Amino acid sequence: MAGGLPKDAARMFGEHTSTILMAAGIALAALVFLRASWRRRAAPSRSTTIDDERLTQAPPELSRWQVEMHETARDLKAELDSKLSALQTLVALARQERALLESAIARAQGEEFEPPTSTLAAIESLGDAAALDDPRRLAEVVAQVATPPGDLPADLFARDRNSLQIGRLADQGLSPASIAEHLHLPIGEVELLLSLRSN
Repeated sequence: MAGGLPKDAARMFGEHTSTILMAAGIALAALVFLRASWRRRAAPSRSTTIDDERLTQAPPELSRWQVEMHETARDLKAELDSKLSALQTLVALARQERALLESAIARAQGEEFEPPTSTLAAIESLGDAAALDDPRRLAEVVAQVATPPGDLPADLFARDRNSLQIGRLADQGLSPASIAEHLHLPIGEVELLLSLRSN
């Protein structure tokens, strides 16, 4: 028993020193943690009472301002909630429209192309690049456009050519009768085109 501890106790203490020190460290950490949590629980009640005391001693303008800020925040939140609700409704409608559009596209891709009935619609159908690259579609549009209705002349620009020729001959000083004879046109048409030209 040299030093006050029995030999067996000193040896046993030496073998378990690390375990004992670790247990003591854990206990100390738990104590510090519990103490800090007690202080945190007690601190908010103290700060709340201090804030309440400050607010009761604040000037009336500050109290009014605080109430107005709370009301404004409440109004803004309500407005944001209504806008968010409207946005969610619009998103749902957009999803429905997208589904309808995708099903229409799928149906259209499965159907054979029918040539349009009017000439303008036939020309407008060539508006996309894929239609211009398709020789069959081009041939259909040309066949439809190439046959003018019965009341239109075959050469739509013949009258313009006649007007130009009549104008050139009139500028050279020829009379309407000689212009009509030269171009093999009725004199009435020559006189009409000259009168339109002068206007």
